[in-house]
This record gives sequence, structure tokens and C-alpha cells, in this order.
Amino acid sequence: MKALDSGVEALDSGVETLDSGVETLDSGVEALDSGVETLDSRMETLDSGVEALDSGVETVDSGVEALDSGMETLDSGVEALDSGMETLDSGMEALDSGMEILDSGMEILDSGMEALDSGMEALDSGMEILDSGVEALDSGMEALDSGMEALDSGMEILDSGMEALDSGMEALDSGMEILGSGMETLDSGMETLDSGMEALDSGMEAERARRT
Repeated sequence: MKALDSGVEALDSGVETLDSGVETLDSGVEALDSGVETLDSRMETLDSGVEALDSGVETVDSGVEALDSGMETLDSGVEALDSGMETLDSGMEALDSGMEILDSGMEILDSGMEALDSGMEALDSGMEILDSGVEALDSGMEALDSGMEALDSGMEILDSGMEALDSGMEALDSGMEILGSGMETLDSGMETLDSGMEALDSGMEAERARRT
């Protein structure tokens, strides 16, 4: 029974550790989801930067076209070029910002993966403890089965002893009956002996009387 109790306690401990591993795994999945959402947001910002960059390039093209159209529109082309450069710079800044956000999202994703790995390790540990508890429970059940077999064997021996005791009592009763019969035979022999002694005494008295 002690082995069975130990198996049950080990099994309860394995279940608790398994629950803790599942909770850690859920936390890692939540962190992973958060990292993916942040990554999506930063990808949208990156797309916006690329669009702004495309707009700047279009503005530069427009400036070049204005320059080709003549020297009269040179000032306008230069202004348009300056505006395009500013837009390009803005796009580059947005692109840099998007890359930073992407790097941050990757860090968050890495953190989520680490938490997920930790949860998986805890889950594996819980499964090992659970397996150990099951083995201890099996060992306890085997010991209990062995005890039951020994108890059954003891009951069989006890039954055999009771049968032998009954046989002994029957033999004792039979011996008492034989002893009683022997006592009756002995009593009868004593009575016969007494009769013989009386007959002998009578014969002796008759012989004495004849001689006198």
C-alpha cells in the first residue's frame, strides 16, 4: 500500500508540473502572437515608406522632364527637384523607422520563440514526471497483486489446516469411541475376573470343608 500511495503522489506531482508547462506554453504563444501583430504593423509602415519613396522618384522624374522642356522652367524644375529630394529623405526616414520596427518585431518574435521553447521543455519535464508516477503506480499495483496472491495462498493453507483439524477431531472422536468400547470390555473382564475369584473362593471353602 505504501508503494501505491507513493505512485499516486508522484502521479499528482506529474499532473501539476504538466499544468505548469501548459500555462508557460500558453504564455509563449501569446507573446508570439503579439510579436506577429507588431511585425505586421511595422511591415505596413515599411510599405508606406516605400510608397513615399516611389512618390519621390516620380517627383524627380517630373523635375527632369521640366528641365528638358527648357531653361525657362529651370527654376520650377529645381524647386520640384528639391521637393522630390525632401520627399525622398522623408521616405528614407520612414524606411529606416520601418526597419527599426521590423528589428524590434524580430526581437519580440525571438522572445516569443524562447518562451515557447521554455514551455515545451516544461511540458516535456511534466510528461517525464507523469511517466514516473505511472510506473510507480504500476509497481504499487503489482505489489498489491502479489499481496493478494499471498493472501489467497494463506487462505488456502488455512483451509487445509481446518480440514486437517476436522480430520483430527474425527479421529479423536473415533479414538474416544474405541477407548469407551475398550473400557466397557475391561469392565466386563473385571466382572468375569470377580466371578472367577468368587468361584475360586467357593471351591477353596468347599475343599477345606471336605478335608475336615
